[in-house]
Amino acid sequence: MTAKYEGGSCETKTYKVAPVGDFEERYLAFQDECDEARLKEMSGEAPGSYPDDPELYTIAEIV
Repeated sequence: MTAKYEGGSCETKTYKVAPVGDFEERYLAFQDECDEARLKEMSGEAPGSYPDDPELYTIAEIV
C-alpha cells in the first residue's frame, strides 16, 4: 500500500491479511447468536442486542 502525503512525499508498506486460526468456530458462533437474536425479535420478546462482529482476520505489516 502506498500513501501519498500533501507535501508530495510517499510511503509504501506491505501487509499480510489472514484469517484467525479458529475462523470457522468464531464465524459459526456469531451466526448462531444472530439467529437467536432474530428469533427472539420475531417471537415478540423484548428486542435484545445483536452480537458484536467477531474478529475474523489479522493484519500484520511485513517488514
